[in-house]
Amino acid sequence: MSLDRFSAFSFVDRITSINNYGEINGSFKIPEHLDFFPNTLVAEAIGQLAAWFAMSTLNFTSRPVAALAGQINYHGEVYPGETLSLAARIDSCDSDSVTYSGLAVVGERLILELMDCTGAMLPQEEFDDSKLVENQFQLLETIGAKENRLAAVPCIQVTNLHADAIGTLEACLIIPDQADFFADHFPNKPVFPATLLMYALTSMVMKKINNRSPHSTIPNINISAMRRVKVRSWIEPGEYLSLKAEFLPTERSPKSVKLTANHAGKLVASALLELTAIESPQAV
Repeated sequence: MSLDRFSAFSFVDRITSINNYGEINGSFKIPEHLDFFPNTLVAEAIGQLAAWFAMSTLNFTSRPVAALAGQINYHGEVYPGETLSLAARIDSCDSDSVTYSGLAVVGERLILELMDCTGAMLPQEEFDDSKLVENQFQLLETIGAKENRLAAVPCIQVTNLHADAIGTLEACLIIPDQADFFADHFPNKPVFPATLLMYALTSMVMKKINNRSPHSTIPNINISAMRRVKVRSWIEPGEYLSLKAEFLPTERSPKSVKLTANHAGKLVASALLELTAIESPQAV
């Protein structure tokens, strides 16, 4: 790996407050040199903030992994150079699991909300060095981590994108054998992040919609939410995933899109993508 630890897939620069009532706040500055920063990584930043609370509560002996999210609401975009203000509310945290919600804002602008999220707590030693993680937590609580340390957005693009006549979209996602983000996720057990999988799934849908015919009557469309996000098993380096999006928008109206990812014929992840039409300004 070419980057220092906590540089390739760590999206909390500073923990600004934490209390015994399950509340934690922090921030992350989007480096100016990036071309973009997707909302799936904003969700990752909120989840990482909640993870810092959970790990510190259990003295860094365990960490939350896996991904269950009841709902992720998209409210706006974030741009390079802006600073995310992050907040997480921990509803419960014990040696088995952590449940939480959270949000991210830029100034007065709400960017994203997480609701009804759950992570299973597993032994820290299986994934990382507990002392190194504890030292990073202390750094975040005091002077903060170095800003602009993220060299590039760690997103993997799909291949072999294909759509049929009934609104089903399929593609392939090849997980790299090696990538800088595995140094953070995780050094002892590299696992492909669920939020990068969600980025691949959502971006292939939006790519198809944005590439529609200029004569199409489908209105401009944005993502409004993701619901029932569930990752069922580890996604390891070198694996080959088959992605599918069903019930794409028709000429009538946008709708919910069913997203799935399979490996060797086995379902590994699923979610529902909610799309909304953007009203065009009326001509005067």
